[in-house]
Amino acid sequence: MATAYNYTNTGEATLNKDTSNSQYNRYYKRSTTVNSPTSYQPFVLNKGVDNHIHLVINDKSRRTADINNVTIKGKLIKRNDQTIVVTKNAIVDSYDDAKITFKLVPGDIANLSPTLYDFAITSINNDGEEFLLSPQLNTTGQFTVEVRDGPLPAMPEVTALTSFTGGAGATDPQYSSATNGSILKGSRDGLHTVAIYTTNFKGKIYVQGTVEAEPTDSDYFLIDTNGLTGHENYASPTSGVRAINFVHNLYKVRFYYEATADNTGTVDKITIRV
Repeated sequence: MATAYNYTNTGEATLNKDTSNSQYNRYYKRSTTVNSPTSYQPFVLNKGVDNHIHLVINDKSRRTADINNVTIKGKLIKRNDQTIVVTKNAIVDSYDDAKITFKLVPGDIANLSPTLYDFAITSINNDGEEFLLSPQLNTTGQFTVEVRDGPLPAMPEVTALTSFTGGAGATDPQYSSATNGSILKGSRDGLHTVAIYTTNFKGKIYVQGTVEAEPTDSDYFLIDTNGLTGHENYASPTSGVRAINFVHNLYKVRFYYEATADNTGTVDKITIRV
């Protein structure tokens, strides 16, 4: 029997402020020591999944800080040029226990390189004063975050087809270039997801595929995309995006359209993900 563990980023942040009576009473409300984590290690953010960072905010004496009426921000910073790449407001889980969470969705770090980053956490009060939270007792500075390539496979890239060629007549078929299908993309399920972008287009759009490694025009066959006409019909001028998908094991895929005689619109592009 195997065991799986839920990895959590959990730690303690110390809010460094003036500990004179007026300031101390303003920001720190408990005299009880809080047994929150004191050992510090880098937080880990995995790409492709949601990531949470949980923190307890304490004072220098490890007493719970008052986080009412403050905004706590986290800023992910590239180490090589000190640019801020992600900014997040913390979600307060408990004001009494000064517990907060930073929630990062996959898109927040999707374009970041897997490496170490600084993570600066600050508290902003109603007067606009911004104070730095420290990662350890008696230290100042930023937390360390490691961004890793996630355990899930990356989303397949989208191929955009924007050029169509064919006969010179207004109603002659106009073909896209051929793009790799599921066989060449290594897709096991054969799923092809397509988005068709049009502007006031009136006519018909067809999808063709082939199982030949080096196909000629005669090797392509029609892919039925709607179960009725076998093609995408634009009976009236249509603008927007139409999504279709189909499952086939194909070497190559291409598209073509036939405009009506009175068409004044365009097929702007067709994108496909396999």
